[in-house]
Amino acid sequence: MSQYFVKTDIQVRFNDFDVLGHLNNATYSTYIELARVHFFQEVLGMDLTQITGVVSNFNIDFKRPIKYGTP
Repeated sequence: MSQYFVKTDIQVRFNDFDVLGHLNNATYSTYIELARVHFFQEVLGMDLTQITGVVSNFNIDFKRPIKYGTP
């Protein structure tokens, strides 16, 4: 399968960040899930209501923090 890249605009909420202004670790997975749904719909043209499956494992290697105010 060829590589595809999808840009997904996400409305960032104040409560997505911890007291130090870093994006909460659990929020990363929520953002990635939104991008995954966008990829399935926009790139693959799939109707997600017709798909059965489950994500059984999810790992993130953090490279740097995302701080409040980052676009």
